Amino acid sequence: MKYLFQISIAIICLIIATSCTNETPPLSEQVEIIEHNNYLELDSVNNEIVRLFNERRYDSSIILSHIGLQIARENNLKKELGIFYHFLTKSLYKNKQYKKGQTEGLKAIKWLKKQKDIPYSGDIYITLARNSRYLNQYDSAIYFYKESIKYLEINDDFIGMSIAYNNIGATYKIKGDYTEALTYYLKDLELNKLHNQKLDQAIASNNIGQIMLINRDYDKALNYFNQAEEINRELNNPKGIALANSNIGSVYHLMEKFDESLQFFFTALTTYDTLDRSDYRIAETMTNIGNAYLQKNDLSNAIIYIDKALKINKKIKNTRGEMKSLYLKGECLFHTKKYSSALSLLYRAEKYYSQSSHYKIEHLNTLSLIHKCLSASKNFRLAYHYQSNWNELYKEINGNKNRAKIADLNQKYETSEKELLIEKLHKDQLIKEQKIRYQNKISIFLLLLSIILFTFIIFIVFIQKKKKKTHNLIKEQNIEITSIHTELLDSLRLARRIQYSLISISDKVKEVIPEHFIFWHPMHEVSGDVYHFEYKDNRLYVTLMDCTGHGAPASLMATLCIKTLNDIITDGAIHPDTILEELDYRMKDENSLEQSLSGVDASIIIYNFDTETIEFSGARRPVYFIDNEGRNHIKGTKRSICDTLINDAIPFERHTKKLTSDTRVYLYSDGFADQFGGPNNKKFKEPKLRNKLFEINELPLEQQQDLLTDTYWSWRKPSNKKENRATDDTLVLGFNFKINS
Repeated sequence: MKYLFQISIAIICLIIATSCTNETPPLSEQVEIIEHNNYLELDSVNNEIVRLFNERRYDSSIILSHIGLQIARENNLKKELGIFYHFLTKSLYKNKQYKKGQTEGLKAIKWLKKQKDIPYSGDIYITLARNSRYLNQYDSAIYFYKESIKYLEINDDFIGMSIAYNNIGATYKIKGDYTEALTYYLKDLELNKLHNQKLDQAIASNNIGQIMLINRDYDKALNYFNQAEEINRELNNPKGIALANSNIGSVYHLMEKFDESLQFFFTALTTYDTLDRSDYRIAETMTNIGNAYLQKNDLSNAIIYIDKALKINKKIKNTRGEMKSLYLKGECLFHTKKYSSALSLLYRAEKYYSQSSHYKIEHLNTLSLIHKCLSASKNFRLAYHYQSNWNELYKEINGNKNRAKIADLNQKYETSEKELLIEKLHKDQLIKEQKIRYQNKISIFLLLLSIILFTFIIFIVFIQKKKKKTHNLIKEQNIEITSIHTELLDSLRLARRIQYSLISISDKVKEVIPEHFIFWHPMHEVSGDVYHFEYKDNRLYVTLMDCTGHGAPASLMATLCIKTLNDIITDGAIHPDTILEELDYRMKDENSLEQSLSGVDASIIIYNFDTETIEFSGARRPVYFIDNEGRNHIKGTKRSICDTLINDAIPFERHTKKLTSDTRVYLYSDGFADQFGGPNNKKFKEPKLRNKLFEINELPLEQQQDLLTDTYWSWRKPSNKKENRATDDTLVLGFNFKINS
């Protein structure tokens, strides 16, 4: 080809330009790549740019994009010009060269429009919008996002459309236009519901809840945050659950229910502490905790958490978070009458907010607190200056535009009321005229009828008063019942969060056994069927426990069992039969349960990574092994924990299995097998469950869980007209233990 030589020279230039950096392979490897591809056409250059971009080698992709542009211009290749500008714009954005990226992105749009290249156009508009946001050009960002939607709709790219809707809402929120922000967040939620994108639904629900929170609509805010939490629990997404808890805490904070808000903030903080790369959220949550303590006038605890947040925000260079921490610490110092120290922090925050076109509420609060500190310090002249600044900003936030909207709505309301009054008077006049005509015709009869009617009316009024009194009494009782029901549900939801945090799997366990699934379906908010994972001394301890009953009593028993089991493993027990014996002894001794009929069925497996050996013991619960030798079902000992009906002289049996190949292991409670359903409304039964597990055992564990879920619900709901209620809590655990090759 006529530009083959140019491309070869371009690639050699790229090698020379980037050979001194750590991110480029050695020169010999680059030559091998060139010889392999031959670079016979510009597609090869495109592919090389994509590879460099995906490897995050943005400097190299920028250099090669410029080379590609030069070749395309010299050979009048108009289509390739748009594509190379597109790669260049994205690489500049990733390299944080936002102004230059804006310039090159507009050139890309020019050439892509000429070639009517729709797929690239949608993507380049989104990149331009992101550049604008980083440059604080919010109107431009909104324009570019809206333009991107036109092309994304044509290409049916609903993921790109969701990104655009979400970011338009976020930009309007920064600008303080919450009505428009809500409009686009709702579009994002509707789009993700249509395409069943659960995680994005949760994100949209959180965003909508924050708008409701800003507008002080606490009930709606809680509703959306609870929706987000439920979706994240369904997806087993701890980070999303923690964010929802933090948002719920913010609602209770604004409702001045500070104790409730602290419960949710600490629940979120506990989860964030277990996750990687969560410093931003940890700092944000600590700031919220400090603010809650500040509102409770617990200044010592407030300063502790605000200082922790300030330290993290400085570390991660989160300037906005740092300024909020400074403001709150300044407020703490104000309450302790350390006005000079408070002002030194507040001046820093005010300087930051005054240089920004957003964060106006934070700026307003900072000005107010500076005014209070100066007034308390008797510096009234400077206090007046900051009060004047506060007044101007307050007028800007609550300006004539909002008052005009309110006046317009009020005028429409009054006009509507007047029209209704006129219509009512007209109807009354017609009725009076009809009465007069009727009285003229039958005056004598009407007199008699009036006496009867008057008597009847008195009787009706008496009955109506009595009925109204009864109705009000019932209404009050219903309100009381609803309040009790709401409090009970809130308590159960909080108990569920606590129970979930107790049984959550640590990152270390996920690392040593990545292939596993947990099918957990409590009958109520909390469950008596629980699981426990522990990794210690190169052994993995996995326990399934099925406590008698279900709901709150069973969950309390389960919580006690988990705590006791943790203590036993910490004390050094390493065999499953020993653990069960000790669990039985401690539960009876510490809780005086020997006289109770409450019991716990359990199964424990311990996998020794050194010997590649599994030990199993069960208290009325089995284990199910599947490997290349076939399937092996081992029943547990016929004795429960805290069993008062069986002689505890019967020891728990220990079974040992040496792994010779990849082995699938399943533990399960009796909930799945005892569930009624199917066409004949019968129990599912344990043999059928084992056959189902054998049927799907070779599939990936995540797919096994999905098929098990489908089987459970199709059994409970055999037709659209019939759905059986759950008979018990349900728990199935599945693992794939791989031997070292």
